[in-house]
Amino acid sequence: MIKSKDPTIRANEISKRAAIYWGKLTNKQKQPYHVLAEHSRLAHQEAFPNYRYRPKPSPKRRYTRRQILD
Repeated sequence: MIKSKDPTIRANEISKRAAIYWGKLTNKQKQPYHVLAEHSRLAHQEAFPNYRYRPKPSPKRRYTRRQILD
């Protein structure tokens, strides 16, 4: 919807505008999206019952900026 109006818009600006739009909605208007999110959560839980979010630690930098400049 936003991208079709302005094809040159960047993703960060789309996110900002979507957040503003979402903030202006009433709880009643948001309700269908909350229901959809809950259905998606339950479907994922059923499809992957043993899933547990376990992010991997980010790799450490080998050199600091100061070491590279010296």
